[in-house]
Amino acid sequence: MEKYAKHSVKPIYVVNADSEDYTDYVPDGGWLNYWRERCRYGDASFCRKCGSRSNIIGGHVEPCTQKDDGVWYSRIDIIYIVPLCSKCNNYNDPDYKKLFQVKKDDLIAVPEETIKYLLQKYVLSVTNM
Repeated sequence: MEKYAKHSVKPIYVVNADSEDYTDYVPDGGWLNYWRERCRYGDASFCRKCGSRSNIIGGHVEPCTQKDDGVWYSRIDIIYIVPLCSKCNNYNDPDYKKLFQVKKDDLIAVPEETIKYLLQKYVLSVTNM
């Protein structure tokens, strides 16, 4: 934990993003490698949701804020990568969409072109309903 003393440890609430959409775009080396290359202080050896040290991958999360009505809302226009175990990143896991905390400095933004692609895909799916 001393490793984190020189930077922000302020927790941010996040929720798993619908990661099935990210199979269309995966950077060279995978999402966990993308995170490792960009995170100055991070340790990629453990899951940020449950603490497991097995089967760690780069998981997509959305930041959440609590509004005055007490309801938590996620933002689909900002997506981050954090180390998650394959269980916590499994869409079929009952806790998949549960809110959890991560350190702000552990959040690495996905490339802007990925966000644009996903937003365009979302808009097309909504207009075709």
